[in-house]
Amino acid sequence: MRIRACGLLFGWAIGLAMLWSTPASAQNILILQDNTPWGYTYWYDHLAAGGYTYTQQGNSVIASVDLTQYDLVIVPSQQGSTFNSNMNTYMYRFEDFMDQGGVMILMLATYTAYTPISTLPYGATHTHNTGTLSWYMYNVYPSHPVMVGVPASVYSNYASHGEMTNYGSGTEVSITDAGTTNMYVLESGSSGACVSSLTIEWGNSYNMASIGPNCIEYLLWGLCSDADGDGYSDITCGGDDCDDTEPLINPGATEVCNGFDDNCDGAIDDLPDGDLDGYTECDDCDDTNVDVYPGAPEVCDGVLDNDCDGTSDPYEIDNDLDGYNECDLDCDDYDPTAYPGGIEVCDGVDNDCNTIIDDVDQDADGYFSDQCGGDDCDDSVATVNPGMVEIPYNGIDEDCTGADLTDVDGDGYDAWFMGGDDCNDGDAATNPAAIEICNGIDDDCDGVMDEDTDCADDDGDGFTEQGGDCDDGDAGVFPGAVETCDNADEDCDGIIDEETECYDDDGDGWTENAGDCDDTNDAIYPNAIEICDGLDNDCNPATGVDEGTDCSDDDGDGYSEGGGDCDDSNPDAYPGAEEVCDGVDNDCDEDTAIDEGTECYDDDGDGVTEDDGDCNDADPNVLPGLRGGRGRGGQRLRRRGRRRPARHGRRRRRLHRGG
Repeated sequence: MRIRACGLLFGWAIGLAMLWSTPASAQNILILQDNTPWGYTYWYDHLAAGGYTYTQQGNSVIASVDLTQYDLVIVPSQQGSTFNSNMNTYMYRFEDFMDQGGVMILMLATYTAYTPISTLPYGATHTHNTGTLSWYMYNVYPSHPVMVGVPASVYSNYASHGEMTNYGSGTEVSITDAGTTNMYVLESGSSGACVSSLTIEWGNSYNMASIGPNCIEYLLWGLCSDADGDGYSDITCGGDDCDDTEPLINPGATEVCNGFDDNCDGAIDDLPDGDLDGYTECDDCDDTNVDVYPGAPEVCDGVLDNDCDGTSDPYEIDNDLDGYNECDLDCDDYDPTAYPGGIEVCDGVDNDCNTIIDDVDQDADGYFSDQCGGDDCDDSVATVNPGMVEIPYNGIDEDCTGADLTDVDGDGYDAWFMGGDDCNDGDAATNPAAIEICNGIDDDCDGVMDEDTDCADDDGDGFTEQGGDCDDGDAGVFPGAVETCDNADEDCDGIIDEETECYDDDGDGWTENAGDCDDTNDAIYPNAIEICDGLDNDCNPATGVDEGTDCSDDDGDGYSEGGGDCDDSNPDAYPGAEEVCDGVDNDCDEDTAIDEGTECYDDDGDGVTEDDGDCNDADPNVLPGLRGGRGRGGQRLRRRGRRRPARHGRRRRRLHRGG
């Protein structure tokens, strides 16, 4: 059974009104009920108003009644448990009835205490609720003929006693509440059923009252018709006539090439495909050749029109009359100079059709002439091309790099014998830009070897820097040269001006030029301290030798301190001088007294000198102040005659060298 979606019959409301206002032809209608639904004569009233006749029977005939005698079976709501149980048991009889073209109205609402009808046509399921779902519900298919006259928002004291939980093979067309549906329509061709849990028969369900008569008219008159009289019902109402306005179009018609689905099989012009290429003879210009069909690629197969577009295959035509077409691999069939095997010339055209333009190679060395954009610089000589090894110095550019190889060592300078200035083209380190190094080679090609290096005698004095010349820019400087007083190391011994008056030979910080009177003795230099060495240490001839030392006769008495002068600052004091009465050791005899032999000396040691009044300084018993010749106590004073050592002599200075 094929199920058709509802809600597509435009103008149904007008047609339904016309049918309802005019008594319809008598139909065989069966009302199966034990109870009058909710005490209302709803179905009777509507059938009478439509001019229909009907038969009413009860539960006892459910299992046996011949349903084929009827066009419409109505099962009202609010039936008892026994009735509903029998309906569940024998629902298959009603499905068979509908399969044979019958139609049915099945109302499911009943008291909660009763067994509900739960087995529905074609796999639908229904839940019988214990109470009213809602007083307000919504018409979700207002355009369907069954729902004509039902407002979008529906009010009823008892809106529904259940909900459809599965439509099986049916179609939802009706009122819903909280996402559930309370009514559906099952259609197949000219048969179908209106199934609902709505309480449309209830007296106060005034805004759902039109559903009942709508279902009667829709099931009896609105499902299908045969407008063109070809014996097939319109496909829009469940029939199988795909065009009920054209009698030549129906399931029994023969398909022809006319752009229509003549046999209503869903395919237009579906004639046999003789060559199985996906196209029938309606479109295939040669239905015996699988390579010929609309849209087929034009190929080189001897067929002029593979794609059936009515024009010849351009690949099969020799447009330039050069004896080749594109199927013959003519790469430009509009240029007679281009064809397979053509002679390639420099004209910007692939003359021989080998996919390479201007591939002129006259010497057959595998390289194209540079005259045609190639890289063979001499296409007449096979030994000249970019793949050759360059032979240097022969004037030929074998490898086509632009010139003969005249710079073998690659230092950027051509060999001298090829007009360049590289004096050794076999050594990249030898060229005019090279830096000369000490290697016995003319590195910079200036004709001179090792110039400006340690190996060259730059000043011509016979010595190089490696040979010890410490200044190879001065010919007067070399090992063994005579030093002069010029602040230069002429003999390259690392010492400047040695053995000249400019050099401090003795390392005392003074040169002869600076006044060192003996530059071989580091104790002799200007302002040096004189020491007792018989030399002029301070280089001052005016002051003499050893002045200010024990070796110098400072007082001019002919004696120095080193010679025994005990006071070299007093010309009256020196060894052998005559003692005078002056409190000085004039004769420098430190072992004797001062002023000895003079009136100032106490010769007899009695404590009184002649200057002090000792009238006999040779006798210690004679001195001023003695009485009777005796000392104290009446004793005679006697004194041992002896000399008293000098007590006030000057300290003898000692001469020493360097001090």
